[in-house]
Amino acid sequence: MRFSHRLSLTQAIGVEYDAQCGMLCYGPYPTGEEIQTRFLELRGLL
Repeated sequence: MRFSHRLSLTQAIGVEYDAQCGMLCYGPYPTGEEIQTRFLELRGLL
């Protein structure tokens, strides 16, 4: 995917995450920030 304006990778993932969850989820879903926080917590285990 290409963006016409420059976004950081984190911003681009956040935009796509919100778009996909908006289409696919029927109820509440974790925010992009919550997902990023969880990934950072798990990073040390990888």
